[in-house]
Amino acid sequence: MSEKIEDKVFYGASMAEPEEAIELIRLGWKCRDLYVPHLLGGPGIGKTEVVYEAARRDEKESGEKCVVVTRELSQMDQFDVMGALIVEDREIETESGFRTMKITDFAPPVFFPRAGRGYLFFDEFSRANKDVQNVVMNLLLYRKMGDYTLPEKFSIVLASNIGDSFQTNDIDDPAHISRQQFIHMKLTAPKWLSWYKKQECMHPVVYDFISNKPNFLYDDKGFNARTSFATPRDWVKMGSVLNRLSGTASQKQLLQMFSGYIGKANASIFLDFIAQQDDSIPLEKVLYSYASVAKDVQHLRTSSKASVMADLIKSVAIAVVERCVDPEEMKNILPNLSAFMCDLPDERIVSLLHEVRQLVGDDDKFMKRLNRELYDLSPEVGKRTIDVLSRINKID
Repeated sequence: MSEKIEDKVFYGASMAEPEEAIELIRLGWKCRDLYVPHLLGGPGIGKTEVVYEAARRDEKESGEKCVVVTRELSQMDQFDVMGALIVEDREIETESGFRTMKITDFAPPVFFPRAGRGYLFFDEFSRANKDVQNVVMNLLLYRKMGDYTLPEKFSIVLASNIGDSFQTNDIDDPAHISRQQFIHMKLTAPKWLSWYKKQECMHPVVYDFISNKPNFLYDDKGFNARTSFATPRDWVKMGSVLNRLSGTASQKQLLQMFSGYIGKANASIFLDFIAQQDDSIPLEKVLYSYASVAKDVQHLRTSSKASVMADLIKSVAIAVVERCVDPEEMKNILPNLSAFMCDLPDERIVSLLHEVRQLVGDDDKFMKRLNRELYDLSPEVGKRTIDVLSRINKID
């Protein structure tokens, strides 16, 4: 498998979840003459939302209006940032005293903030041409541009998409690199789901789909191909579309619309999931309140819908690997996982543990810890796990 974009490290950047990035931006505001955060991440991962959330929190904490002034540098040339060249009369000191002379200067652009508190947010820095990048450098260095000075309570934030398809101009100038503090944003499905369920635009089908198939949250296979691909931003928009249409669109129309967001293959899988909603079992309930769905699982076990059970097992395996790195999450999940496994036949336990084993690779410590915790909860499940793992090891 090729290395995913979000797993690569660019410019020696620190990796940060959105919540961490928000707080780093807020800390940067407090030392804004010394620290220029530059957010890195693929399209649609939430870089802009992170900056606006930082401003909302600042405003709530300070009681002072905090604004975000946003400009996409890919759409600008150097004079859009420097301002138009003007000729004006000005008193100039000379050797013989002050004289009124005609001079040339740059009129600051109207979008530059003149007062107040907030963030001047330059997006798509890596797609700006070199002249624009160099002009912005003057603001980064001196917080000035000609006669213009950035208000004292404003901080500068930069953002760039990463990946070969999105960097028209790579950030390769040491002068730029040394004056920006790079933050490489990463996003996991559990963290995104925790955020998404609090949004007014949340649609339960989108939530359930990403819960069951977290790998679809950010599908970067389309990064270097000319095709639509899934991003967190797309799922938010699609949820809003479903809320607004409220069942008035046909399956064919939804496929045509959603293909434009996430590609036809992903859209087909999503719509198939919607069609199977009557048969599916919510992943979150399996993980955190299994007793509420135990009868449904037992019924599904004896039904002819093997694909639904297979999908559920794969989703459980992915969630266990992603979430059980957190000891608190493991404590909450494992009692429910143990009860779930008690209701599975041996061949399904083989499938579950094989999926987990494939996901963790050579991390034997994770498998041993998982087995030990399951054994402590239920010796019966623990013994079955040991037996299954020994069989898998012989196969491998």
